[in-house]
Amino acid sequence: MARTKQIAARSKRRSQAERRLQSSAGLVKAAIDVISAEGVGATTFETIARRGNYSRALVTKRFGSKQGLIEAVIAYLRARPEAVAIEQRVDELTGLEALLAYIDIYVHHLATDENGQAYYRLLSSALGDKSPLQTIFFAEHERFLGRVTDIVRRGQAEGNIRRDIDPEVTAFTAAGLVFSTAMSILLNPSIDISSLQHSWVKTLTTAFAAAPRKSGAGRAGARHK
Repeated sequence: MARTKQIAARSKRRSQAERRLQSSAGLVKAAIDVISAEGVGATTFETIARRGNYSRALVTKRFGSKQGLIEAVIAYLRARPEAVAIEQRVDELTGLEALLAYIDIYVHHLATDENGQAYYRLLSSALGDKSPLQTIFFAEHERFLGRVTDIVRRGQAEGNIRRDIDPEVTAFTAAGLVFSTAMSILLNPSIDISSLQHSWVKTLTTAFAAAPRKSGAGRAGARHK
């Protein structure tokens, strides 16, 4: 009987934890919907509660303040493209392929997913208002640069990315491409992203791909000696 009660108590605690996670995720999603539809300024506890069919008291209880809520939203948004990179096994590709695929994930995320656009709306707002959230966005920017830098170094070691380019500068170039694309989409949602993608893939490949090795060049040189 005692063991049955213990199992029931553990089950109840799990159920409560699951409900808490579910409601927290629902509130974060509601906040993203508000940001995407109405902008950052409209993101109040009242609008979020209404959008997600929750009480305002629950929003306050879960996150404490608007800052806490926005931090939770940013954490959710920045995890999305990384989850896609894992699903697509980007780290199993060659360095050059991984570089192009990783940037493509971020650009595609911005172009087709309201989550990506919400992230850059928040970033723009944080920069404009000199918000404390800038620290969070700076950390994410540094993480992105570090990730791309590692990919470039791997490609250089493999021989498919030019060894004469600076990995950190290359990463900065990639970050600039993603950021400029994000701003362009926010300003003009009808932009033809497919033509942009085709262009930057060609440009980056031309700029960063190592020249193919000339098979037989060494043997030909040897015959002339």
